[in-house]
Amino acid sequence: MTTKMKGGGGEHSSSSRSSASRRWTLLLCLGSFCVGMFFTDRMWNIPESRDISRPSVTEAERLKLISEGGCNPKSLYQKEVKRDPQALLGQVSNTHNALQTLDKTISSLEMELAAARSVQESLTNGAPVSDDMGKKKKRRYLMVVGINTAFSSRKRRDSVRATWMPQGEKRRRLEEEKGIIIRFVIGHSATAGGILDRAIEAEDRKHGDFLRLDHVEGYLELSGKTKTYFATAFSMWDADFYVKVDDDVHVNIATLGETLVRHRKKPRVYIGCMKSGPVLYQNLKWLAKKVNVWLYESSLGENKHYLPPGDMGWPFIGNMPSFLRAFKTSDPDSFARTLVKRYGPKGVYKTHMFGNPSIIVTTPDTCRRVLTDDDAFRPGWPTSTMELIGRKSFIGIPYEEHKRLRRLTAAPVNGHEALSLYIPYIEENVITALDKWSKMGEFEFLTHLRKLTFRIIMYIFLSTESENVMDALEREYTALNYGVRAMAVNIPGFAYHRALKARKKLVAAFQSIVTERRNQRKQNSSSNKKDMLDNLIDVEDEKGKTLDDEEIIDVLLMYLNAGHESSGHTIMWATIFLQEHPEFLQRAKAEQEMILENRPKGQKGLTLKKLDKWSFCRRLLMRHFE
Repeated sequence: MTTKMKGGGGEHSSSSRSSASRRWTLLLCLGSFCVGMFFTDRMWNIPESRDISRPSVTEAERLKLISEGGCNPKSLYQKEVKRDPQALLGQVSNTHNALQTLDKTISSLEMELAAARSVQESLTNGAPVSDDMGKKKKRRYLMVVGINTAFSSRKRRDSVRATWMPQGEKRRRLEEEKGIIIRFVIGHSATAGGILDRAIEAEDRKHGDFLRLDHVEGYLELSGKTKTYFATAFSMWDADFYVKVDDDVHVNIATLGETLVRHRKKPRVYIGCMKSGPVLYQNLKWLAKKVNVWLYESSLGENKHYLPPGDMGWPFIGNMPSFLRAFKTSDPDSFARTLVKRYGPKGVYKTHMFGNPSIIVTTPDTCRRVLTDDDAFRPGWPTSTMELIGRKSFIGIPYEEHKRLRRLTAAPVNGHEALSLYIPYIEENVITALDKWSKMGEFEFLTHLRKLTFRIIMYIFLSTESENVMDALEREYTALNYGVRAMAVNIPGFAYHRALKARKKLVAAFQSIVTERRNQRKQNSSSNKKDMLDNLIDVEDEKGKTLDDEEIIDVLLMYLNAGHESSGHTIMWATIFLQEHPEFLQRAKAEQEMILENRPKGQKGLTLKKLDKWSFCRRLLMRHFE
């Protein structure tokens, strides 16, 4: 009995403990789950899926409308109108206005395109362009031709006008119908508003064919002038081509137009001198410029370091090309200014002129010393010049012989008694010339001055007034003087060669005159002296020696050359100077009027004594030309 009781009691106790354990386990699990849920909700955020797109507000509204109205588009449109009818009407109105503006723009572009095509066809076919079209769009020309010219090139301009450049109505029609504009291109002088500028303005008023540039004329400024021309022409005319030529070039406009039209459709065209190889060119130029330095300076040894700065120029020809180019322009001083600009205001420069190494002086004080100091500086001339003027003239003989010849010829030529005889003749010819010039309109002042002074000196020396003789001799003297200022190249076609031929003709003419005069004097020894030639034949030095024919002819050549060149240029520059300085002109006129008022009653004209009273005019000329 006892065993059963223990066994039964043990089973009951074990079952009770098992039920309690299961209940606590269930409670613990529930508690853990609740705690886990609590912490999970507080600490983690559920990530959104990146592959799921969320509808926007607008799409949601549209979905809502679709869901309300179904899939019928009409229903959808009605829903949208009902939603915002005012905004939708505004959008429709703006769209309509934009379409109208676009239509107008397209129409305008089509009209401009049609006008451009019409202008293109008119220019190509040579038909005139209508005025209405010109008002809407700037006229486009085929080409603008600029003729580079200078103040001293009036004859060249007249030659161009007489040959290939149309004038007046023909030039206007060429511009309007063919689209070709032609103008002479020139700037202004260093003295703005001076006589050179006024001459161009008068010529422009007559012909109307100038393009004036904002540029100071000068040979060394040609590159700047060309650049200014292209810029000015481009701003004034809309053209396909811009052409630059010189006034010594004759152009066939028709051929030029045909050539340019073939290149018209190309975007960029350059026709002309294309320079290339700048590095090689500069090296060759440097070597060539060193030739004269090696030829002439290397033999000086240490003394070459005492030479002034300067440029020896090209081999053999030296600086003559640049000198002659500057000398033949309206600004001959530009050659000296170039030396000053390159090497500073030293006043003394080395160079190579007329086939010889030379020194150029530019300051007044240095020039005065060179010209007046006969002990330190002896007169000398290039061999080419002596060949033209004469080896027995003042410039070709030794110093002592020079003084003798000058002493012998001074009184017969420049003496008071000799000049007094010809004052009435000079006055008569000057009055006649002035009266003739006043009726000629425009004319070349220097050319007529040369003829006047040459006529006077021919009469003084040879007592001749034959127009044929003077015209023939004047032509030969013109050729002779061109050769004096040219390079000594004795080849046909060059100025020096023509000058040598002119000298031979002049010597032959004077030799015949001297021979004839000597024969006349032998036949009639008591004949009165009539001119300077008689005085030169009779003059004797202290030893009783007279001048031979060669000396007389060279003296005649020299003095007649002075009458043809020096006197004419002196009068011309004096006139220009007085025109540019009215205050000096008034003082000079007042002095002349006072001399005329103080003449004795009954006296006509002037005498040499009265001319000596030109104190102001003499000082003025000496100061201006010193």
